[in-house]
Amino acid sequence: MSERRIALFRAGKQEVALWVETVLRIFPTPSVYRLPLMPGGFSGIFIDQEEVFPLLNSSRLSLHTTAAQSDGYIVLCSTDLGAVGLEMDQVLGVVAAEQGEIALTEEERGASGMTSVHFNHAGTSYRLLDIERIVAALPNR
Repeated sequence: MSERRIALFRAGKQEVALWVETVLRIFPTPSVYRLPLMPGGFSGIFIDQEEVFPLLNSSRLSLHTTAAQSDGYIVLCSTDLGAVGLEMDQVLGVVAAEQGEIALTEEERGASGMTSVHFNHAGTSYRLLDIERIVAALPNR
């Protein structure tokens, strides 16, 4: 059985991670087209290899990318509902999951007491995004 791997990224001042098996491709941010009737969970669409994909609204995920559009990256992720893009400022690498520790942490979001999953590796805590769950929870409008 092969070991599970985790891709590490930076979005603004936050370190984030994704399971490698959900990542289809990583490439420099292409032109993003804003559409006025896009559902709230998306910030626009982009084209990759002659296919159109929705781009997740990073601010709704509390990810505040800082790179100019031409300096950042799109991480194209696979979900049961189709592929979606996620903006990142930096690609930091890929590590084996066993090189770190997965932990649940309480996030400070008022009284909501939200719990999130983090991957702790080499002294850094990366927010481990469950892209499947994120997409499934997006509003339809």
